[in-house]
Amino acid sequence: MSPAVRERLRVLVLCPTWHAGFVHRYSGIVRELRGRGFEVTFGVLTEEFRAQVKLHLAVTPKTVVATGEYAALDARGIQSRWELWKLFERHDIIFSGCGKGLGGVLGAVKATGKPFVQWNDVGESVMELYDADRYLVPGSWFLEMNLQRPNACRDEFVVVGDPRFDSIPEQIGDADERAFRSKYRLDPDLPVAVFCSGAPQRQDAWTAATYEKILSHLQRSGRYQPIVRLHPNEHGGHKMSRRKGGEAWKQDVPPLDPDDVVTAMALCGLIVCVESQTSIESSIFGKNCLMVNLHEWCLTDQFRVSRAYFPVPRYSGCGLQRVVVDDRIRQLQRE
Repeated sequence: MSPAVRERLRVLVLCPTWHAGFVHRYSGIVRELRGRGFEVTFGVLTEEFRAQVKLHLAVTPKTVVATGEYAALDARGIQSRWELWKLFERHDIIFSGCGKGLGGVLGAVKATGKPFVQWNDVGESVMELYDADRYLVPGSWFLEMNLQRPNACRDEFVVVGDPRFDSIPEQIGDADERAFRSKYRLDPDLPVAVFCSGAPQRQDAWTAATYEKILSHLQRSGRYQPIVRLHPNEHGGHKMSRRKGGEAWKQDVPPLDPDDVVTAMALCGLIVCVESQTSIESSIFGKNCLMVNLHEWCLTDQFRVSRAYFPVPRYSGCGLQRVVVDDRIRQLQRE
């Protein structure tokens, strides 16, 4: 495509969800498109939009849109459905991330007849799909997971890699590691274990007790010193009121600042989680990951979709039906 043609094409890059540090996932994409001659509007949904449309997802605070990397990218805060639809009309290509409950919002793109590309910005194994022309996924495993959906078409999915991990260093320098350990008061000679917690809305008494046991085992092992990688909803203050378990499990273990997550994952000796997509990241960082009590999430009547594979519910923990989307996991549960 010639530069002259590119200049006439206007691309709306839409960030529908927000977590601390989320802009880094979009900055490279926005800059790349602008560098290729496209006219790009970087739009982000704000609290005003969420209130009007009554969405239940984390959105970008208005104060954040005007600062830091958002400001450097000339981000535009979108406050109403009318404003978003006008942007759909004014642009030639729509490029959007994911977000739960956006069917009534992104469904309007189809009516415009504009090319619509959706990418897996949140990194979930099975992404939310909104009738786009193409879906961009990080790798072949994500492709196969999404193709297990009814009526999924392989030609609509494209494997592109994941911009979230473009900045991962091949190795952490000694000075950086010393600074990291000093900041979190970690023993300089003991390997670090990163415990990745789940979303606060899925934390009940069973979950909190499980987390506490995991951290206690790591501390008493003498082999690792744990540090907690909190779920992004905790940093963004999203759905915190829905937490049904206590927070005592994390009182004695330091939580990571969002800016230190990549460093921690790169230098740690072990990753531990219960139910978390960070288990997939372990291969990207080249680290071992322990998944603890994963299938117990599925043991409640409300969420277990593979009912015949389980005994009568024995736990009070909440469940996730997405855990059992993969046929390989169903086989494991049967066995």
